[in-house]
Amino acid sequence: MASAVVSCICREIAEYRVTHDTPEECLNYEVNRLRTFPLWTVPYIYPEELARWGFFYTGYRDCVRCYFCRIELGGWDEHDVVIEEHLKWSPHCRLMTKRPTNNVPIDPDFLDQLGEIVPDTTGTGSTSAWSAAATAAVAVAMESNRLNRQNELERQSQRTQNDTIPFYRQKYPEYRIGGDRLATFKEWPKSIPQTPTQMADAGFFYTGKSDVVACYYCGGNLRDWLAEDDPWVEHVRNFSECPYVKLVKTPEFIAECRGEKVTNSALIASSERSGHGNVSKDKEQDEVSDEKCCKICYIRPFDTVFIPCGHVVACGKCAASTTKCPMCNESYTSVQRIFLS
Repeated sequence: MASAVVSCICREIAEYRVTHDTPEECLNYEVNRLRTFPLWTVPYIYPEELARWGFFYTGYRDCVRCYFCRIELGGWDEHDVVIEEHLKWSPHCRLMTKRPTNNVPIDPDFLDQLGEIVPDTTGTGSTSAWSAAATAAVAVAMESNRLNRQNELERQSQRTQNDTIPFYRQKYPEYRIGGDRLATFKEWPKSIPQTPTQMADAGFFYTGKSDVVACYYCGGNLRDWLAEDDPWVEHVRNFSECPYVKLVKTPEFIAECRGEKVTNSALIASSERSGHGNVSKDKEQDEVSDEKCCKICYIRPFDTVFIPCGHVVACGKCAASTTKCPMCNESYTSVQRIFLS
């Protein structure tokens, strides 16, 4: 059975040996709490469950702390259930009692699936023991959530099986970060109407020769830019099979570019999706609901799935710029576009 960590000495050690770089004030985000577990060594207590129920790893043995109620638990046994232990030792935690908090969960609907969890005061009048009904509700909700997620991923996989993008096919992985691509344009000719920001956003870095740019992912080169040329349109027209294009752009936009015809509405939609159009960032953020927001940029909606872990937490642009899943911190072998209704 897990026990509350009450020793002042143990708490001081825990404060000293934190093993993550995320500031504690940012741990209201579940994805950030999950990132604190890279050195977690307890095989039968899953970091995903601990992070979901408010805990982050202190770095000391198997001690975890709830961001919301500050309770520390350690000494985990194989048959411990995270939610039960949390409720047992901290029955009035704001997160566990579904009161308002600044928690930003990965699955915002998870707590809503649970019925009201109330203390079992029969016999003892104590709030430390919780009803079997509450435990059953937790188990049912967790299993339902797992099955729904699995079914959704299977449906998405069937729709997008031809759009799986292997990570290892990046031609110039050193330029996968937009800022690194942008930095190559220091000597970009000022007479060229296309800006370095536009080029970097479209996946290009400057080769240093004339007006020649190259895509970091597919390696395709473009030159002789005209005033009316749009970097994204030219990228798609010349290299429509580029994985970066498929990750970031909509099928409709790609189809129109392939047909040598791009409507103004398609360009506007494309610019808004990339975050560099005429729509302000504030408006974009308002339009993307929190539960569908990319957990890396917090601007665009998530629309990719990492393989093999199966986590759906990133937009195409961010997925193409990272080597690990931001949720489980595991390296991925490929990433797949999904199309959410």
